[in-house]
Amino acid sequence: MATAAPRRSERVVLAVLSIGAAVLGLVSLIAGILRLRLYLVNATDGATPLELLTDAPLDGIPSAGEPSIVVGGYSSAHLLVRGLTTGTRALLASGELISIVVAVVVSAAIAVLLLFLARGRAFARPLVAVAQISGATLAVGSLLGQGLTGLGMMSAADELNPLHHDLFTVGFVFDPAPIFIGLVIMGLAFVFRSGSRLQRETEGLV
Repeated sequence: MATAAPRRSERVVLAVLSIGAAVLGLVSLIAGILRLRLYLVNATDGATPLELLTDAPLDGIPSAGEPSIVVGGYSSAHLLVRGLTTGTRALLASGELISIVVAVVVSAAIAVLLLFLARGRAFARPLVAVAQISGATLAVGSLLGQGLTGLGMMSAADELNPLHHDLFTVGFVFDPAPIFIGLVIMGLAFVFRSGSRLQRETEGLV
């Protein structure tokens, strides 16, 4: 059942945005697979990329004038690490894999939503399932992905600290925003369901 059809220019814009969302999902998939390969394939002869928390001070930098650094520190360190244990790499790989799934599902959901809007079907029944699945994937996937990646980072920091004077913080930063966004998207499922029901009830009325 269709709502008022958008103008041709609007359909073109929505179609382009839909294609863009699909391309973004494909790029996320390829980039994620390449990162995943670093955790799984390059275990022996390669190095694993990491960003670990640290509170290392910023000192020993001479200054000939102003402005000069008075005090400071590093909050994180970008590293390439060899010799991590299998368990640590498994945690990092699992978190990355979940992140890939989340990115692909959400990108596909956005592409489908834009296509339905371009066809003037803003309250089509399939959008209820699209909103439920994508919202749940974003909320639960973000929680699991960040959690597993964070545990991997903590494990890596714990392995590195004995050889590097406890330089790294055994912890990670958790971002709750994707979880809340996922819950909001799941809430949109009720909007689509209510809109679809209203369309059915008012069909044929002027």
